[in-house]
Amino acid sequence: MLTTAVGLFLLVGGIVTLSDDTVKCGSQTISEGDTCTETSWRTGPSNERTLAEQRGENTKTTWFLLGGGAFTLTGGAFWTYTQFRKRPADPPR
Repeated sequence: MLTTAVGLFLLVGGIVTLSDDTVKCGSQTISEGDTCTETSWRTGPSNERTLAEQRGENTKTTWFLLGGGAFTLTGGAFWTYTQFRKRPADPPR
């Protein structure tokens, strides 16, 4: 049941993000001429992206949310269905 809720949350988040035309760097909106600077704990050094590159990264994240949400929602709904569909145990004789 929780998996279904998480899948639904991810799916709605993806739909909301897909309809948003602003380009964000973290939580900040960027515009033409700005650069997005990120420091990753995995790669270490800073990573700079232009507006077009950051828009592409945001689009990847959106599709990940939509795909992951659909997969999680489907799996969670199937699991929930199978749990409630179980036959009752035979009564003792």
